[in-house]
Amino acid sequence: MLLILAHDHDVPARALAARWGSEALLITVGDLHRARWSLDVDRDGRVTAGLAAADGTPVPVTGVVNRLGVITGADLPRVSSQDRVYAGAELTAFLLAWLDACPAPVLNPPDPRSLNG
Repeated sequence: MLLILAHDHDVPARALAARWGSEALLITVGDLHRARWSLDVDRDGRVTAGLAAADGTPVPVTGVVNRLGVITGADLPRVSSQDRVYAGAELTAFLLAWLDACPAPVLNPPDPRSLNG
């Protein structure tokens, strides 16, 4: 599955997902909480990243198109207002680690300053 990470109102990302059809999975910031993300570190320090649907079915990620630079409090209207900035920073940090550990190719890979390099 080709994973497309984008902001909620990213029209080009939606068009790309429509063009790729069933081979693509568009996950917007608003959708992030619906997927089951995993990031594991084994005893030897190896990091693995995984993704599953809300029901726990594994999603085999074959590639990632990353259109997210950072997640801000403004991207998280469902989070209480006093927690939005913190939640955005935590979500950005988690996705940075997840994208770095993802075994599939990542277009626009992260660096410490941005989710999309």
